[in-house]
Amino acid sequence: MKYCKCPKVVLWDTFQEDVKNVPIHKNDITVEYLIKAPELRPAVTSEAAVTVAIIDNVFKSLTLFLRKQELYGSFEIGGSNAPGIIGEPDFIFFHDETAKLVGEVKTIWSFQAPENLAVAYYGDDNTLKLPVQQIFGYMRINHLKYGILTNYENFYFMKREKNLLHISTVIKSSDVDISVYHALYYIVYLSIKNHKCSPNTSKNDEDDGDDDDDDELEEDKENDDDDDNIDYSKRRKKQQQSLNRKKTKQKSSKSKKLKLTNEVLGYGRNGYVYKSFYDNKICATKIYDITKKNKEMIKRLKHENQLYIHLKSLQGIIIPNRITSGYLKTLNWFYIICYEFSGKSKEFDKYTYDEKQMALHALRQLHLNNVLHNDLRWENFLVNYDDNNDKHNHIMLCDLEDAVILNENDMRKKNLFQKEENKLKKLLSYTK
Repeated sequence: MKYCKCPKVVLWDTFQEDVKNVPIHKNDITVEYLIKAPELRPAVTSEAAVTVAIIDNVFKSLTLFLRKQELYGSFEIGGSNAPGIIGEPDFIFFHDETAKLVGEVKTIWSFQAPENLAVAYYGDDNTLKLPVQQIFGYMRINHLKYGILTNYENFYFMKREKNLLHISTVIKSSDVDISVYHALYYIVYLSIKNHKCSPNTSKNDEDDGDDDDDDELEEDKENDDDDDNIDYSKRRKKQQQSLNRKKTKQKSSKSKKLKLTNEVLGYGRNGYVYKSFYDNKICATKIYDITKKNKEMIKRLKHENQLYIHLKSLQGIIIPNRITSGYLKTLNWFYIICYEFSGKSKEFDKYTYDEKQMALHALRQLHLNNVLHNDLRWENFLVNYDDNNDKHNHIMLCDLEDAVILNENDMRKKNLFQKEENKLKKLLSYTK
């Protein structure tokens, strides 16, 4: 596997001493946190089970304590449905409805936690690199300063400064001198005070031309096999072969930058659509965390790729123009698809008569190209307005992940298209 150049890892050498100095009285919070390993191990067989165990046995108690301190935060499982969170961290801490830190969970069998992970990271054991890079990736892409990596029996606490990642020595679930509860309270306390990572806070960062807010894409090539472009495992093999043949080249000064934001533009079938800037132009962007996606998701991405190729003549007219797609170069397990920003959705009952006609026209154009949309929600119709007035300019259809291309000779085609058009008319309350 090709590992990304980020992060630069160092020991958070003051962490344990800092935790000891946190003013927590023994009567206020449980000092001792013990896990009975013989009872735990047979029950915890997956990352999901570890996450649930942590929520039930650790985070619930901590959340109650935070409430006593009038710190109304909560830990939530999973990031795929969390607004404003890019990627799918295993858990998130929210405070004032804002994500403050993220966490990644592994099993005790897949992640053999060393005492000093910051040192072990630079060894030959690749199973230690990927979990660190995953949690770093979630921190970086969400502009967060703090994170947690755990296998339930061992906890590591992390602080990011640009591309420099400070990692504490391990805090074991059986530790008493510095308990997991104490360490968690401290990291939560820090994240509440300041959860954003400033781009230039680290004196140890060299000026490598890597802007903390910008990324570059390893863009898909039109003449490449689509399956290899999206399939992460196949692509990694290609990358390694390419690395073995080529010497490292300097970055081109003409490289187009991608700036991601946490601003949500809408919600698609498989997650949120975010506002981003590609080559300084506003885009609607889908971001896929390939490490967490199953084969079905890869299949759907390939399918949408094929649809956009089939509908190339309609891009920028009936469907949004697909500007680019590919993996982030720095965090190369995030697959990005950028579309030209083509308007905003609004509920069907707020459509004018002209807008209803334009929505029907967009659907009919898909049908003329033998495509059945299959997901006629108001969220999938984008109303674009003229910059000079409040009148609509055009309406586009988006989110083609459920759409299908019908065979030219399919006898059901006419009936299916008419049925879908009638459905849209009903949704629009359209009458001539």
